[in-house]
Amino acid sequence: MRDLLLFVLIASPLTFSVSAQITSVKEYPPRFNKSRQTWQEVVENQGSRSIVAMHTTFDCITSTPTGDHKAVTSGGFDVLSIPTYLEVHAVPSGGATTMLAEDPSRCSGGVDAVIFADGHSEGNSRWVNYYQQMWVGVHKGIIESLPLLAKVANQGADLAEAEELLRDRKESIPESPPAINGTFDWERMGQRAVYSNLESLLHSMREEWKAKPDSTPDPQPGSEVEGKGISAKQAQKMAVYLVGKLQEWKTALENGLGSPAIK
Repeated sequence: MRDLLLFVLIASPLTFSVSAQITSVKEYPPRFNKSRQTWQEVVENQGSRSIVAMHTTFDCITSTPTGDHKAVTSGGFDVLSIPTYLEVHAVPSGGATTMLAEDPSRCSGGVDAVIFADGHSEGNSRWVNYYQQMWVGVHKGIIESLPLLAKVANQGADLAEAEELLRDRKESIPESPPAINGTFDWERMGQRAVYSNLESLLHSMREEWKAKPDSTPDPQPGSEVEGKGISAKQAQKMAVYLVGKLQEWKTALENGLGSPAIK
């Protein structure tokens, strides 16, 4: 799960941009992974702080009937936008991670932005701002989701209702929100990612719990959650677990200093 990557392919006239040199990381020559049929490069953190986000850009020459063009491929690694229950960790000082790369015989580029755990950043401000905006949205999504699940955990509220509200909130935000003043709304995308993730997780956990007998049956008659196949006791346990993980995720964002707006 460490290779959380976002890719964009753009065709344009042949002009190369040089990636900003990041002094705190060392990039090793890309190698072709035959099993995955992709180019990969190892990136080592030579800074004194853990890396929480990293962005790469590669400029590649492609030949077409109309001549040579440039294809730009972008990738990213971002632990603060990933729920803590997925157990994805920052790259520690002296540690390394594998990033997708491109064929060095026709492409140039590499890491062009890095953000460290204390908020320090190096490289292209465009991508630094992108991650920070995403983190603001993720933080808002967590803040708005916590009360729904806490109500189930603490008061035995209907888990199905909480799941439905999360779905409604997700669907209220388009998958590709329109740009505001020419700038893509990454903050709302961060919020949507939280709602989508929680809705999907609740569904998968419910399926898993349906297949696993509760070791302590709920003594109350009619306690099964209608149409969900799990007991109210199981639903409450599920909510307690998620509240704890959301609190961990919220703390990770706030400690990571993703943006002053988070604090």
